[in-house]
Amino acid sequence: MKGIQTLENLEYANIYLRATSENIVFLFCDLQEKLRGRIPNYDNICQISAFYLEFAKLLNIPFFINIIYPERNGELVKEIDNLLTNEEKKELISVKTSNSMLYDQNCIDFLNKHFERKKVVVFGIETFACIRQTIEDLIRLEKGYEIYLPMDAVGAQKEIEHQSTILQLQNLVNFTTFATLVLEIVGKNLSLEYMQKNPIQFKIHDVLYKERKLFWSQKQKPKL
Repeated sequence: MKGIQTLENLEYANIYLRATSENIVFLFCDLQEKLRGRIPNYDNICQISAFYLEFAKLLNIPFFINIIYPERNGELVKEIDNLLTNEEKKELISVKTSNSMLYDQNCIDFLNKHFERKKVVVFGIETFACIRQTIEDLIRLEKGYEIYLPMDAVGAQKEIEHQSTILQLQNLVNFTTFATLVLEIVGKNLSLEYMQKNPIQFKIHDVLYKERKLFWSQKQKPKL
């Protein structure tokens, strides 16, 4: 009988069908400036979303950005806007008029362009409305999408609406966080040996470290 292979002999991305930089896309929903002060923990949500975008750009993961009613909700938040080139702002930011991102033809065109990528991460505001309806419509398409919901990069004005939606979505999505998703995608490639051979991995490690520093800066120091 053939023995169990060591992990070194297995294709890492195929273990439990992990997300990879080749099979995933990012959708950013309604992260807009005038929502500051209205969404609990909004500065954190925007900063973590920016870390996700920075990570996506390092690994050439396709991403798309929607905003809604900019005259009321403001333009794209500065944390994300500052990471975009002028060309990306023209091509990848679209104004939608419905809650679901999938009612924006530009978003549909984006998904069709990357039809072979079946893992979708949905970020943004608000959990009970635009995020939920986008997720439900992705499922309704019946295109085999597997959806990730980053718990550190979604939110709503009312905590009860946010939490109740999370409970309702628990059988429809994979809950994740920045560090969890980064480690799922890059896996063992963050080892020191691999990073020494690949400068991009050092940059990914730096983004991950920035996210950790944000967490540490907000964590109450233990009493000695």
